[in-house]
Amino acid sequence: MAYSLTCIETNQTIVVEDDVWKEALSQAEQSGWEPEGTRYDIATVLDEWCDEPWENNNSPINSILSIIQHVSLFNEWDGNYTDCENQIISEADANYMAYYLDGNGFDEALIDFLNSGSIRINSL
Repeated sequence: MAYSLTCIETNQTIVVEDDVWKEALSQAEQSGWEPEGTRYDIATVLDEWCDEPWENNNSPINSILSIIQHVSLFNEWDGNYTDCENQIISEADANYMAYYLDGNGFDEALIDFLNSGSIRINSL
């Protein structure tokens, strides 16, 4: 599995391999990064559903149940960085992560990307 990450401010998207992303999270923490946690981006999820709620032959009831499921996920969100559920890494948190990865052998493109703004971990 790979992670699709999008900078909210620039709309730039990169793909990071699963092992690289998990190692970056681990290495940043070992170097002193204190993750603040992600927030579930329910607005994006609901916006997608509201644009075309009945596409793919979904019945209105199935669409409503899906929205309820996403609201429940929002209410129970644990702030993780590894589920691919449209969660947001704040700009400050992404910048601190980049700071603690710099000089640890990680791809400069990933570090520059983390310094570019708030990051969405896209759903698959």
